[in-house]
Amino acid sequence: MNKTCINPNLSCNCDFTGNGDKWLSDEGYYETPDSLGITGMVFLQQRDLEEDAQGRITLGPLECVETSK
Repeated sequence: MNKTCINPNLSCNCDFTGNGDKWLSDEGYYETPDSLGITGMVFLQQRDLEEDAQGRITLGPLECVETSK
């Protein structure tokens, strides 16, 4: 994540509640070789969210970078 959370004690803005109607965002890069090759994404609804809560997820653009070991 990009370390710009509203509450610095939380891992991401999606864990922050009480911000009214303002949309929050989190973004970052997967750069660890063991984390690359994303084949799926799983999202869980938090227990304390309102029933009509909304979310938007985007992935991309993907960048391939040649590395030499």
